[in-house]
Amino acid sequence: MALELIQGRFSADYSASYFENLADGLSNQGLYIGPEIDKALAYQASKVNITVSHQDEVRSFTGIHPCNLPQNPVYWLVNYLTSKGVSLKKGQAIITGSYCGVIKVPMDTLVKFQYQGLGEMQLKFIMQHELA
Repeated sequence: MALELIQGRFSADYSASYFENLADGLSNQGLYIGPEIDKALAYQASKVNITVSHQDEVRSFTGIHPCNLPQNPVYWLVNYLTSKGVSLKKGQAIITGSYCGVIKVPMDTLVKFQYQGLGEMQLKFIMQHELA
């Protein structure tokens, strides 16, 4: 399981252009690699009910993989990179698409993510500021 961490890095009063956002990684802050899940179950996970809960709030989503099956983008990537002479190595992380898009969650609060039949993880997101 993995979560792509999304957050805009431009100040609230600045309206970034598409190309500025693209150069910024389209607001990708990073990737959280969660627990390992059963590969056979993951290969069948075209639809997954997802529950996101924190404090007294519970939200449910019907997750649908954008490429039908999560392994389809991996097959494409391996074939494409191979055609360019690039090989993947054990331990590299590949994310294959979002089941339900960007979900806003509160900071400094324990948040539980449950993927029905696959697994769950709990995280607390903490804002860190760099010192000048």
